[in-house]
Amino acid sequence: MRPAKTRTPRWVWLVIVVLASIEPLTHVWIAHFPPEGAVPTGLHNPDSGVFLDSMRMFRTGFYSPYASCRSAYGTHSVAYFSVPHLWLYGLAGSLSDLLRVDTFLALGVANGLGLFCYLFAVYRFLRKALPSQANLAFLLFTLSGGPGGVLYLLTAVSGLHGAAGFEAYFSRYASYEFMEGALSPVPLAMRLYYTVPFALCYGALAAWIEALRNRCPRTFVFSLALMLLGTFLNIRVGTALSVVGASWAWFQFDKPVQRRAYAIAALAVAVVVGAFAGWTMMRMSPSFIRGTLNLGRASMHLSRFVSAALVHLLIVPGVISRGIRGFPRVPRAVGFALAGYVVAFSVLFCGYQVYYGNILVARDHAAAVAVSDWALIGAALGLVYGIWRPWPTRERAENGWVILWLMLFVSVALSAFGQGWFLRFGPQRLVLMIGLPFSILSASGLQHIRIGRPRTAFALKTALIGCGVCSILVGSLFLQGPLGRVPGQGPFAYCHAEIMSEADARVLDALGKGVVLTPATPGPYFGDVVALRKGNRVINGHGAMNLSDLDLLETEKETAQFFSSKSSEAFRRELVVKYCIDYVLCPDTHPVDDAVLSALYDIAWLAEVAQENKAVLFRVVTDELEEQH
Repeated sequence: MRPAKTRTPRWVWLVIVVLASIEPLTHVWIAHFPPEGAVPTGLHNPDSGVFLDSMRMFRTGFYSPYASCRSAYGTHSVAYFSVPHLWLYGLAGSLSDLLRVDTFLALGVANGLGLFCYLFAVYRFLRKALPSQANLAFLLFTLSGGPGGVLYLLTAVSGLHGAAGFEAYFSRYASYEFMEGALSPVPLAMRLYYTVPFALCYGALAAWIEALRNRCPRTFVFSLALMLLGTFLNIRVGTALSVVGASWAWFQFDKPVQRRAYAIAALAVAVVVGAFAGWTMMRMSPSFIRGTLNLGRASMHLSRFVSAALVHLLIVPGVISRGIRGFPRVPRAVGFALAGYVVAFSVLFCGYQVYYGNILVARDHAAAVAVSDWALIGAALGLVYGIWRPWPTRERAENGWVILWLMLFVSVALSAFGQGWFLRFGPQRLVLMIGLPFSILSASGLQHIRIGRPRTAFALKTALIGCGVCSILVGSLFLQGPLGRVPGQGPFAYCHAEIMSEADARVLDALGKGVVLTPATPGPYFGDVVALRKGNRVINGHGAMNLSDLDLLETEKETAQFFSSKSSEAFRRELVVKYCIDYVLCPDTHPVDDAVLSALYDIAWLAEVAQENKAVLFRVVTDELEEQH
């Protein structure tokens, strides 16, 4: 007999709807109510250009504004969009065209729906996997946070946002609370290519767990289909969550080993098939794999992680310590090995940072490269200790598999093995898998603390939710939203692509057809702005990582040299010829150096087309260029 279905509490629906509404409302805010003196660029965040171009892929015949004049694919080719998750945006764009909804506003709605599905799938997963902790764990996952939001407001009131070095000092709090890659799911709403695969894969795990418990073949096949599709859309997500599923099955000691092994093997096959199909499709892209491997080389920054998870860390270590001691021999050895690695890494990391004076500014990259290999000694010692310990009592933690989930992903995310060789796999992306197990273990810890110290449990829960709500508000208003923004100015101006100065908008109106060269300066990248607003081809921009035939790192270096005061006319002429440049744009939002501007005015083959404030648009005079060339 199957257990009766339990209705989802109303407060869960309320939380999901409110959080999912942030993205659509933010897009309306940006498009129709920009800050005074600013003009919407048509973007939201630096990646929006890729998303919006992908939404128009069918309408434009797979046109890429980032294709060079030397591209073997031309300007229109499905190869530029041969990444599975970009077709999610293409589908959303087709629906917006059908309904005659503005593409930018449609992107906001799609992002909101993606987060809605993601959060609901997480809640379903929690109800199936950990019913006794599901409600509290979901509350903490969606609304808890660290002190970053509170500190941002305090520093604003104190007038420190304009102080020299504020960004460098505060980045440890901002990175994992307000920006992409945060422990909270809310900033992830801007990434449909994560929220939809997460929804599919967590939904798959929920169905998979139900099928294993109730021996339902139809549900089992359905779960595998969901996992295959989720992995196809995002290989990282599917692969990581299949490990979570395997961890859950490993700890179901009341079920036959053969049955668990079969379920894990079937899940692995679904992931392998989905990953193979996705990888085969991605290999058609001229730049995506290269760009992803070159630009995503980072591990999780320990100092930033600790700052974001500070309140959780007052609870979770105790839960891990109690739980891991009750594991059977093999998982206990694995658990102690992972714990030994994390402890050794942390000790060596702190020693490195103190020695080099990196206390206030979170310069974590070099430290991770230096200590990751040495921290493996801690893993070896932990493994030996886990094997040596006497057999535990029969009492086993319900969330033992969650402990392994958290320890494994924290260990891998922190690491830069092989003196940085491991960074090519982008371990920092795994921070997206850490927020949920942290919340589950914090919920378990609060339940344990509440038995003997109810006031302490209430205080910790209040701190978690209070800090989290504050961080959500700060992130939504000041980091994802344009509240109080001035085009091109900080703090964290590089995160903002949504506005530009009125002078830039008017100068862009004078732009004709042709290839445009702009400085490669984020916040926004003007290559993305030109490509989106005018449809011109550009040489660089954030979108060039996905939709170009060129190496983004190489073109950014060449562009930086073009707009450098140390550059020569010969180099500038060579670059213009190489990439068939028709216009050179110097934006007002990110002004180029006066010396550079003066040098450009002195070049005979550049003619001014429009100028306002610091914004200048030059046209390449072909006759003069050919004569000198």
